[in-house]
Amino acid sequence: MIIDITLVSKKFSCPSCGSYSTHIKDYRTKSITHSALNSRSCLIRYRARRFVCTVCGRTFFESNPFLPSGHTISSLTVLNVLNELKESNSTFSS
Repeated sequence: MIIDITLVSKKFSCPSCGSYSTHIKDYRTKSITHSALNSRSCLIRYRARRFVCTVCGRTFFESNPFLPSGHTISSLTVLNVLNELKESNSTFSS
């Protein structure tokens, strides 16, 4: 299952200088492995906005509820793996 997502646009502050004077530079498609349904593999194609600060010129991505920065596996997937490892006969490959 593949789910295509674009989040609702919000105003973000620059992580470097804190200014709210930013504009959208471009969009990047990020692929996220997600386990919302344990019986089927699920991939989220997330269309992430990349902003540029008009004050300091730095670029940054919008924050998202799926995963921390730099990861490709969702937080829900990590939690599901850890919950399944609680069973005494579970292995990482299963």
